[in-house]
Amino acid sequence: MKRFEHTIHAPVGIHAKPARQIAKIAKQFADTAITVTRNDRTVSAAALMKLLLLGAKLGDTVTVVCDGPSEMAAVIAMQDFFWNYL
Repeated sequence: MKRFEHTIHAPVGIHAKPARQIAKIAKQFADTAITVTRNDRTVSAAALMKLLLLGAKLGDTVTVVCDGPSEMAAVIAMQDFFWNYL
């Protein structure tokens, strides 16, 4: 299991466009469970609507966990997206 924490620096947080991209990246790693947690709520990174319902905004810290055969590649792809766009 690989994980990282990220503090949202994008002014609008995780809104529709980045949530769609997160889900798209997660679906590329179908053999690996990828979750995003904010406070005490955890959702699948592949579930677009659930990502939006997390309500992650500027200054919030989220935890991304990748667990499965492709976890290393998945965590690298997720970190790259989060660090560059969120």
